[in-house]
Amino acid sequence: MLSSDPPRTWGTTTQAAALLGVSRMTVRRMIDRGDIYAERVSQRAIRVDLDSIERQPLGPAAGGAR
Repeated sequence: MLSSDPPRTWGTTTQAAALLGVSRMTVRRMIDRGDIYAERVSQRAIRVDLDSIERQPLGPAAGGAR
């Protein structure tokens, strides 16, 4: 039986950090809090569900008040 869920787009914590405009450590904290869905694929590798990330930057590249 096939699932009706669309396929996920997987990436690295570095790619997720670039999409969000934050550091890799911030991405790791977001994963720990459950803000971003990720799966560990080996002892050292984590794959992030890039579709679980809201596409709006959070870091300094987002602009705003200084």
